[in-house]
Amino acid sequence: MPSVYLDTTVLKFAVDRIEGWAPTRKPLSWGWREFIVTVHEPAVAFPNEELPNDELKNETRLLPRVAELSRESRIELLMQQETLIELWGLPRTIDERGLFYGAPIKKISAPFEYGRVVFEAFADAGALQYDFLSRISDERFVELQKACGAYQGSKPPSPNQLRDAFHVWCAEAAGADFFLTCDLSLVRYVGRQKRYMPSVRVVKPSELLVELVGEVTG
Repeated sequence: MPSVYLDTTVLKFAVDRIEGWAPTRKPLSWGWREFIVTVHEPAVAFPNEELPNDELKNETRLLPRVAELSRESRIELLMQQETLIELWGLPRTIDERGLFYGAPIKKISAPFEYGRVVFEAFADAGALQYDFLSRISDERFVELQKACGAYQGSKPPSPNQLRDAFHVWCAEAAGADFFLTCDLSLVRYVGRQKRYMPSVRVVKPSELLVELVGEVTG
């Protein structure tokens, strides 16, 4: 059964339906007087449909099909805890349907054992994660930073690409077949690499579905 590591962007865009309350202005009569008041009514928002990038919008529409393949036991979804920690720092990522539409996800270990501070008073969780990742000196991790665009020579590594490199490293170490992401620039960047190509295939949803079921179906 093919194994697919879920990138943070995949988990983020899987929250494609947000229920809440929307303010509405309505007239209200009180005796002989009439007022305009603000009331809040149930509303549903579909944030992915507001994405300005049509290619990205179309890719996000395919995510439910990937989750369906997992529920059908046709693929195994993987995730490491740093992916989830990164997700916690993003806005609007709570979904009552569960993480990635409630599909089963196997949590895997990192390429090495470690312990670190996740939360700390007066410290940003993202900054703590970046500080931890930037101090990892493993040779393969450094190579994957170059493959993902995080390596900046003498300059500090780029935060987003540094996290990408770590997640790809986790997927590679776990023997995953695919690294699924909605970061289209990451797919293109890794695809141009020659020297430090990951052993796991970095793909967007449409590429994954073509590989698994022979066509893009959403």
